Amino acid sequence: MTRIKICGIQRLTDAQVAAQAGADYLGIVFVPSRRRGLAPAAAAQLVANLRAAYPQRPRIVGLFADQPLDALIPIIQSVPLDAAQLCGAESPDYCRQLQ
Repeated sequence: MTRIKICGIQRLTDAQVAAQAGADYLGIVFVPSRRRGLAPAAAAQLVANLRAAYPQRPRIVGLFADQPLDALIPIIQSVPLDAAQLCGAESPDYCRQLQ
């Protein structure tokens, strides 16, 4: 079965359109200096508002790349993500520390 993920979500209206269109996953970029990045507080508000209308789907994925763990953990704890996508050169040990 094919799954659809739309990345770079920054606005609630975009998230709602993607949800209405049947997207399975929405990606929120937390990589500093990426043009489609979103601040954690704004992401938490976006997810809360989206979940009010769409409690189960789409699933929310946080995108991270080559960031120190101490930068990721507060985001993962404050934004209600369903998954984290590591897009850099993270080692298996680094990944295990996020479980």
